[in-house]
Amino acid sequence: MSKLDPVEVFERLRKEFPRPLQKHIFVVGSLAAAYHFRTALEDHAVNTKDADLVAIRPAT
Repeated sequence: MSKLDPVEVFERLRKEFPRPLQKHIFVVGSLAAAYHFRTALEDHAVNTKDADLVAIRPAT
C-alpha cells in the first residue's frame, strides 16, 4: 500500500491514456473518493495499492 496524492495520480493517468480514450475511463474506489474530497484532504495522501478503473465502450 502506498500513500499517493490523488491529484497527481489523476494527472498521471490522464497522460497515460490516449486523448480519445480518456472520456471513456472512469476512476472508482478509494482513489475516486480521495479525489472527490481533495479540498478537505488538503495536503494529505490516500492509502491505496492500485487505481480501480472502468472503461466504458460506447454503443455502436
